Amino acid sequence: MLQGSTVVNMAEKVQMESSNSIISGDWKKYLDACLSSSSSSFEIANLHKELQENNVKLYTLVEELQPYLTSTDNIVRQKGTKLLADVLHYTEKDSVSRKEVEVLVIFFIDRLKDHHSVVPHVLYGLLALAKMENLQAEQVEKILRGIFSEVYIPSLLQTERFCTFQLVSHLIQNRITELQQMGPDFVLGFVQMLDGERDPRCLLLALHIVPLIVQNINIGPFVEEMFEVVACYFPVDFTPPSDDEQGITREELSLALRKCLASTSKFSQYALPLFLEKLDSDIQNSKVEALNTLAACCEHYTVEDLKPYLSAIWSGIRKEVIDRRDEDVESAALIALSIVIRTITSSETELILVAEFLEDIWKECERLLIDREANLICSSSKLLKAVAQSSYIAFSKIVPRVIPLLLQQYTLSPQECEKPNILDILNQFIDILKDFSSHENDQNTVLELKDSVLALYFSVLTSEVEKLQVVGLQGLSNAILAPQLMEHKHCELLADHLLHLCLSEKCKTVREHSVNLIFKLTFHYPHITKEKIIPHLVNCLSSGSSGDVGKTNFVFDSLAAAANHSSTFHIIVPLLVKYIKENKVAIQIQNRVEATQCLLKIVKCVVVDTDCALFLYESCFSHLLCFCLDMCQDTNLSKNSVTLVEEISHVLQVISQQLDTSLGSTAIPALVQVVLQGTTPKSHENNGNDLNIGSLYQVESIKQYLVLTLFRAVVCNVRKDTIIPQQKELLQVLSDLMILEDSNVSVTASQCAAALINKMEAGANFSLCLSTITQKLKMTAENTTKKEARESAVKGWSWLTKALILRGDSQLEYLVEKLISWLEDEFLGKTAADGFIIVLQEVPEVLNQSSHANVKILYSQRFFLSTLPELLKNFNEAQPAETCRSGNMKILQYYLKISLTKGPLYGGTCVMQKENCLY
Repeated sequence: MLQGSTVVNMAEKVQMESSNSIISGDWKKYLDACLSSSSSSFEIANLHKELQENNVKLYTLVEELQPYLTSTDNIVRQKGTKLLADVLHYTEKDSVSRKEVEVLVIFFIDRLKDHHSVVPHVLYGLLALAKMENLQAEQVEKILRGIFSEVYIPSLLQTERFCTFQLVSHLIQNRITELQQMGPDFVLGFVQMLDGERDPRCLLLALHIVPLIVQNINIGPFVEEMFEVVACYFPVDFTPPSDDEQGITREELSLALRKCLASTSKFSQYALPLFLEKLDSDIQNSKVEALNTLAACCEHYTVEDLKPYLSAIWSGIRKEVIDRRDEDVESAALIALSIVIRTITSSETELILVAEFLEDIWKECERLLIDREANLICSSSKLLKAVAQSSYIAFSKIVPRVIPLLLQQYTLSPQECEKPNILDILNQFIDILKDFSSHENDQNTVLELKDSVLALYFSVLTSEVEKLQVVGLQGLSNAILAPQLMEHKHCELLADHLLHLCLSEKCKTVREHSVNLIFKLTFHYPHITKEKIIPHLVNCLSSGSSGDVGKTNFVFDSLAAAANHSSTFHIIVPLLVKYIKENKVAIQIQNRVEATQCLLKIVKCVVVDTDCALFLYESCFSHLLCFCLDMCQDTNLSKNSVTLVEEISHVLQVISQQLDTSLGSTAIPALVQVVLQGTTPKSHENNGNDLNIGSLYQVESIKQYLVLTLFRAVVCNVRKDTIIPQQKELLQVLSDLMILEDSNVSVTASQCAAALINKMEAGANFSLCLSTITQKLKMTAENTTKKEARESAVKGWSWLTKALILRGDSQLEYLVEKLISWLEDEFLGKTAADGFIIVLQEVPEVLNQSSHANVKILYSQRFFLSTLPELLKNFNEAQPAETCRSGNMKILQYYLKISLTKGPLYGGTCVMQKENCLY
């Protein structure tokens, strides 16, 4: 039997004032419960509470456990040791005194020699003590030496091994000084701990510990042992079981192992041969892992470490890239090559080695580049690109050689089909120029090549081979990013070519690439766009030479691309507005529509600040709004005219959403007056004249629709704190228009009314307006004989329901119940079913975040879950031939669709299964 003197005499060693420290006797009850066979964490927590409240002292508890801790029965000693360890884990880390920690450490270390059934609880107790604040330095060493000498960790169960790794992990993160004093002894002990570990949880924790050890502790003579104990897992071969609950993946283990192998350059003499061995295997995953780990190690290894293996590394990588058996292996090989070159070229002491190594690479790749086999040319160019982009030294050795060779190959190539491939390779090296454009020695490198490269690019733009033109445009796109390559005169020449291609080239792909290049040219050289491109495009429009539709499209596409800089933006927007308003017969309505679509593309992309919003309002918004209202006066509005107003309304909507409260308040009065009175106030936009459209109650439906479309775009999209005058009167007019038989008018009016209701401030006025509208809609839906008017009323009701649901209003319950009741109506059932879809679908015009609507989070989910049970009930109770069943079916199908696409927040699938509603 083990001696128990350390526990028996604990009170004397701690030197407490009195042994009569018990205030309450409840703790003994908890102690007995903890020692029973059915003990749980609840009893331990109660016992800890007694300790915390000072109802019992820790040393008193230990004295009470004496019979258990010193018993000759292994099971009894196991219970006592387990309880003591559990209590220590519940105890605050600063509540155990230095003397108590010392005695407990001695006790637990002594018990490491105990029966194997007791040792797991001893280790658990030592883990708790390792976290105590009063643990002294010498005790840290005693704990580790005790574990290393008395316990063979690999023979323990998984939970016990994991506990030990946790102990070491805590100490190395918090008591590194003490571990450093142990030096190689600690390293050897840890190596023996880790040897043969197979559990992924323990292994992952151990692999996180290894880098901390090798980076902070002298591993002395055990470098190879430390390497071998982790390298045996390389590459990681682990597939989680199907019932795995830990969530540990192969990727996690691989990344942790990679960090271990890359943690110190001392591993290089063992790691690099291992990587080369795996690279020579037939297993693709092994090759990828070897290359990825090589790349990670090069971040920490030195030139001296890599020097003996450079030739072998190059041979292995070259073989994988040239063979092109697997894309993942090829990609990893190129990345590794680039990092290896970067590492060796960073040394200032091995310049001769670097020069010779780069020369060897160039000679081998040069031979492949002049080969007529396309695969070899492609592979060698990838290798050279990986080398060239790694560092400036490599760049300066490779690029001045490879570009002339590619130019020569392009000229000598007898087959036209090979030229685009060669030009594409050249593009890749031109793209590298931007990475070294700021280097002081780079100018001389590029100046020698500039004229030849640009001459080739500009020549292919005039080629009749479309693929060559596209690849040439891609190369010039790269060249723009290298300021040492493109001068002002070259940019001007490029602008001329781009204009020609955009306006004259028949190939759509070439035109699209040209437009994209105008965008990039404008971003980097806006003055070229202002001087060359914009005047030419504007002249093309004003002269009426853009007769064919395709050419006109690309003119507007080019203008949109050219507006991506603030200086060009301020030029192009007013020009487009003027073109749209221009009263010329030659300008067809369709061209105005395309100009408006171009303007919309521009205002959508611009980053709006206060100054920009003011500019858009003054130069665009007010002009276009007045233009549209003027068009509404026409007695014969064509279909194209309606389309134009609709397109302009999209522009007005985007601008309205960006206006601040002040500008928004200025923007809306004209439209409010049009809706209420049919006229607009005098302004300089309409030459000081009134615009008299006529009362919306009297004008034809097409004018009603256009006025409401403009109202919706502006008034319904301003910020919600913008004051909208005469809302009560507006809602009165809109409610009358909501029940008209014309679908376009009624739906647009419904959207406008819903948007106003959604943003209206809660209160008596809000309740009165809502009540007035709902009564009118209900009356029309249930008492009117005209089918179209009834349907319009139900649609309007649906939009109001959406407005209230979005803002989470308490009055929505009545609207939802009424909408459900209409599903049983023979004439209204289908329209009511569509109403549920209206509520859940987001529309771009109104009632969304962009239009500044009141939108409560998860509104659609709440509506979904609140209505689903009733809909299922009605569906299951209805007869197959009833209208109600058809309407409910339509809604439930839509609910099922969105529950599957939008995820578990809707919860619809579960509810449907619960209700046994199967389709």
